[in-house]
Amino acid sequence: MKRTEVSFLSSFSDLEINEKSLFIGSCFADNIGLKFKSIYLDAIINPFGVIFHPIPLFNLFKRAINNHFFQPKDFFEFHDYWFNYEISGSCAKFEKKDAVDFANQKLKELKLELMTSNRLFLTFGSSVLREIEGEPVANCHRQPLELFQKKISTSLEIRRYLEPILEDLFEINPSLNVSLSVSPVRHSKEGMVDNSLSKSNLIILCDELDSIYENVEYLPIYELVMDELRDYSFFNEDLVHPNKKTIDFVWERLKGSLGSKKFIEFCNRSEHLLRSINHEPLFPKSKQNLMFQKKLLSSVVEHESNYGLNWQHEKKIIENRLKISA
Repeated sequence: MKRTEVSFLSSFSDLEINEKSLFIGSCFADNIGLKFKSIYLDAIINPFGVIFHPIPLFNLFKRAINNHFFQPKDFFEFHDYWFNYEISGSCAKFEKKDAVDFANQKLKELKLELMTSNRLFLTFGSSVLREIEGEPVANCHRQPLELFQKKISTSLEIRRYLEPILEDLFEINPSLNVSLSVSPVRHSKEGMVDNSLSKSNLIILCDELDSIYENVEYLPIYELVMDELRDYSFFNEDLVHPNKKTIDFVWERLKGSLGSKKFIEFCNRSEHLLRSINHEPLFPKSKQNLMFQKKLLSSVVEHESNYGLNWQHEKKIIENRLKISA
């Protein structure tokens, strides 16, 4: 079947296997970040959970960079747990002190990652913003909607908020390369018209930031899914979230477009070995399986040696299978 192909080029130097990457933003940041982590690349994913709007996301950057830690008054109790409107519900804790301490520890970790990462992959999900008492909200935590004021932020409003924080970020980490993308997840609860307007604002925002900063670029992941794939078979049953086939497709395009030759070889080899390790033998005591597992173990040891890895867990799995086969 013919497809409208989306050009997927990067202006940055090739991604290398020893680089440290930080993935933050919508759930699609989770999806791609997990691809990195699954083959043991150095990747940190959404330390505060999924956050869709750029303003509350960058508000956490601002807090982290300036050591502006959370206070107990920033949390509220709901269903016996303590929540914070600035962060995801995944950070909620049963004890208030634990919630505050956990959030502040994550701020410290975020600052360290922002200072030391080579790559920052930011995936913006929505420009639909909710505020409470004039303050931006990252997550409503199932509170009554009448507590919040809803608006759709323009690209200009978001950019004016982001720019001084980006300047501070590049001051503490001048060599950081930032790759922006817009999540292909449809925010259908906002209505499809508002969703389209919301995504449009984010695409304009990314284009403007790409034009302003040398070390910021836009990756057309949204266009890749919506224009090149352009088919509901690439979405889950909810018709909103891209499915595994789509995530794999984006990962392959990203890997091939951003990675160096060595990076691509490493990823492909790692994925091949892990697929073999994760495949449960149909006949575990057969001679064929014994030979296969011995060869697999040898390949894993060679892979470790070639790239300076520690695949102790994977070797243990194979060694246990060899014991069964013996």
